[in-house]
Amino acid sequence: MLFHLTLCFCLKQLWSNRYQCWQRLEDGAQGSLKLPPAAIEFTLPSPRIALECQPVVDPPYMPIVKTKVDEVAINQEPAIQKSFVAATKTRRKQQIELVARALQEQEDKLREERETYRFNGVPLTLQASYEPALFHSVEDHDDNEDDIERIPLHHMQVAQCFFPSCLTTASVQVINLLEDNQVNGEGTAVYEVAHKVVWQCLIEEPALFMRNLLERLTREKKSTIIQTMRRLIRFLPRLPNQAAFTMYNYLTGFIMHHVRTPYEDSQEIIASVMTVIWLVVPNVYGLFLKDLKQILRKEQCDATILITANVPSAKKIIVHGPDASSIPSQFPIHEDTQFSQILTDSLDFFGIDEGKHNEYFLVDTKTNQIHNLNAFVRDFYFFKRSQYPQISLVHMNPTDAFDKFQRQAFTLQFTELGKVQFISPNVSQYF
Repeated sequence: MLFHLTLCFCLKQLWSNRYQCWQRLEDGAQGSLKLPPAAIEFTLPSPRIALECQPVVDPPYMPIVKTKVDEVAINQEPAIQKSFVAATKTRRKQQIELVARALQEQEDKLREERETYRFNGVPLTLQASYEPALFHSVEDHDDNEDDIERIPLHHMQVAQCFFPSCLTTASVQVINLLEDNQVNGEGTAVYEVAHKVVWQCLIEEPALFMRNLLERLTREKKSTIIQTMRRLIRFLPRLPNQAAFTMYNYLTGFIMHHVRTPYEDSQEIIASVMTVIWLVVPNVYGLFLKDLKQILRKEQCDATILITANVPSAKKIIVHGPDASSIPSQFPIHEDTQFSQILTDSLDFFGIDEGKHNEYFLVDTKTNQIHNLNAFVRDFYFFKRSQYPQISLVHMNPTDAFDKFQRQAFTLQFTELGKVQFISPNVSQYF
């Protein structure tokens, strides 16, 4: 238990000082000491899906700016604007009342937004340290200050983050400590300390905190990494917007990786990732179905994630025979073409004995997935320019084939259920 608490405190201390290490190094250390980039082996959707976080409503750490009367008048109704234009000295009192009413409505609107805003999901230390001089080269001046000489600002270098990937391996251990209910002699619970550390990391830089998890997605056992992510969401069901945005885009990129380069276990992995995505969706800010469909269609993976996708099927399919040296055959694909028709034509083309027809099955060449004869080809193979799907006619024991059918049917239903959970009711609340 003492070791677990020490781990959390050490990670918190290193994380809080990831920008302050340069002060103890020699001058110019930022130019010579470079950290390698994240070794993530898949790309993210471009552009990013949704928005990173909701803007802070009326932040108390920003300078107070008074609302101008001109800005208030622009936001009024046309009738009120006309009254402003046609205002005379006899209607001066009415003009003052309208402006006061508009200012009060704006203040009430800000108050309601402040009351509903999740301020505990804002990195206060980073937000409150905002320096306008680092982002604006020339300050705004009034019209009566045009004759004042403007001094150009010098280039100011912002400190870089120093947190190597080897330190991010502790994130997995801290996430696992969310299940530790041990309490020390002072009444401090391990899971409570771990929760505070994880929350601070997620609201500040979630991509950096989860870098080790994302790097291990394509290297180690995927089920262990996905289980860790599900554990994180189980203990933090209301993730910060920036953490949900990061997880959603990276997991979508991981699915894109398996759609573009499929292999034998790709369908099982996609089904497992879908169970995490639909848990993250309610916390993603600015996720609209219209934008989502456009981005996924551009990345050619909308049929894998969206149940509402309408993608044209492939025009023809290539079937390889049992003998690798034989010439493959091509068959056209229509809207009502089933795999049973492809199997019948393939058995006749390759000259298989009629007594052994029940021992041959159609298997995908890349993923080694056996196809159900009652399924439609258009539901599995979609149109790609200059690319045609390839399947093989494989001899297999009917009993082994039936067991494989059962496992694949479970995976397919699991994936379809994830699509339904993704669309309804989570995404529907955003449009």
